[in-house]
Amino acid sequence: KCITTLNHLPRGMSVDETVLTIAPHSPADVLYQYLDENGYFTDWAATVNFLRDELDTSITVYDTTGITDGRIHMTGEVVEHAGFQIAVRSTTHASGWRKAKALYLALDSINNTAIVLDTNLPVGILHANYVINSIKKTSNVLALGVERGTRRFLFTFNALMTLSVELEQEP
Repeated sequence: KCITTLNHLPRGMSVDETVLTIAPHSPADVLYQYLDENGYFTDWAATVNFLRDELDTSITVYDTTGITDGRIHMTGEVVEHAGFQIAVRSTTHASGWRKAKALYLALDSINNTAIVLDTNLPVGILHANYVINSIKKTSNVLALGVERGTRRFLFTFNALMTLSVELEQEP
């Protein structure tokens, strides 16, 4: 049995009339899983929503502010675009730029892409079956310069994604 999660309260429904299920993972968790499964973190440490200070070469996927577009007229469904940021830290400008640009270009291949997460789930849920429907980049790769107090270079870019999920329940 699958439960489709809701990002909104359907038109005409009260909270008492529907069971709202929240996706168990953040958009950054889902994108991290995709990038990891497809080998984009090879030889680089990667994290979600925190940058470990002891790592000279690292990638971090952050959750950021998204956009709500409004409702689909016929269904009342709210269209949400989750925001995310990818940050890259490197010991040289050249290697950091190359990695940030490779990650930036990798997002172009994501279109209705399925990702299954089976960790950190609520009791009674076997799998969270996500689909990244689309990604819209909202910036180019930006070189932020040298990190204060170190000689490490920082790069970042931002984007939005539309994401859907179905939760597979235990029988």
